[in-house]
Amino acid sequence: AAILSFFARMGNEAGELDYFVYMMVRTFIPRGRGATFDGSDLHTETLLELIQSSCNITSGELTKIPSQRQEGFLNLLSDVISQLGFGVKHFVPTFANLLLVLSEQTEEALVASIHNQS
Repeated sequence: AAILSFFARMGNEAGELDYFVYMMVRTFIPRGRGATFDGSDLHTETLLELIQSSCNITSGELTKIPSQRQEGFLNLLSDVISQLGFGVKHFVPTFANLLLVLSEQTEEALVASIHNQS
């Protein structure tokens, strides 16, 4: 919570939260799209591209991500929204898309579970 409070005071006018949001969503970036670190800083455009590419994950790819990581993302997202509020408004489309894909994958798992019980 202390780190998020610090980020809340910092704001995001110059992209200060870009790397933090990248760290939040990097699990959901489709394979082959991740950043390779060569010791230099990632450019803002590259970070934003990577963050945006997390919107391209499918529910099929999501099944390969452990449920604990998915749940951890949801818990962190809840804390980020509570602490940073409008500071992350630029990332709402990304977060909303990830929430939709997570919901879709959960529904598919539930339907499969029901069919397996029949």
